[in-house]
Amino acid sequence: MELKRKIRLHTFFIRYAVWVMIGAVVILTAALLLFSAGIETGWILPANYAEGMLTGRARQIQSAERVTEDLIPETCRYGVYDREGTYLYGTFEKEEREDAWEIYREGERGKEGYYFRSFDREREVCIVKYRMVSSYTNKFLRQYFPAADWTLIGVTVILFFLYLIWLAKRFGRIISREISSLEQVTENISQQELNFERKSSKVLEIDAVLQSMDQMREALKQSLHRQWNMEQMRREQMAALAHDIKTPLTILRGNAELTLEAEELAEVKEYAEEIREETKTIENYLQVLQEMLLSERNQTTAKTKTDLLRFTEK
Repeated sequence: MELKRKIRLHTFFIRYAVWVMIGAVVILTAALLLFSAGIETGWILPANYAEGMLTGRARQIQSAERVTEDLIPETCRYGVYDREGTYLYGTFEKEEREDAWEIYREGERGKEGYYFRSFDREREVCIVKYRMVSSYTNKFLRQYFPAADWTLIGVTVILFFLYLIWLAKRFGRIISREISSLEQVTENISQQELNFERKSSKVLEIDAVLQSMDQMREALKQSLHRQWNMEQMRREQMAALAHDIKTPLTILRGNAELTLEAEELAEVKEYAEEIREETKTIENYLQVLQEMLLSERNQTTAKTKTDLLRFTEK
């Protein structure tokens, strides 16, 4: 029942259906063999048992001085009446006596699942009531259990449902084991744990999803690597830019101090011109910084759109 090679998902469910049918056939065959063995060994009485026994003992019932219980099959009840319908003796319950006579008088053979058979005797009539169902030799089983064939059907249905539960759990464990790989990969990717071996499944559809997720893992891994490189480069550029800005700031500070100490206007103008030039330099550096930040934001937006597009396509 285990998967030894890769199959499609519908083949997996076809296998399940085949095993269901195999189990049904095996359980039904075993039940029929057990029923037949019960009849052969005598602990189950066939449905026509009472009919056959009554036919075989008909003359004895008609000619006996008194109808005794040993003449009547154990699965039957009986009553002996006179010709006017008066109940004389037998095993009928009180509520059965009048109904049995009415059925005999009207010439009917059965009522409410029971069959009636009459035997004419000298000045008497013996009426026997029985059912055409399989029964048990054991009196306790006959009293507290339904007919043997109904018991067989009930036990067969129960066994089949138990088999279905066992089979569903067995196949459920197999498919859960295949899906667990998918869940594990999803969990790893969601936590950005990308250094794991590619998972595989023996169900082709699940394996195809795992392959797509592995491609997504590689793409995400490369994207994170590029992002790390860009971040590293950005930090280096920011450090270099900070150093470059520090130089004109130092010059500005020095020129400002010289301007304060200058005594002639020409010197003041010279220092002011240098301050203006260094200010332009700082503005250029700030422009570069702004462009770097704008470029980084655009790349992040493009990356988000690309990842979303790839995910949608998958």
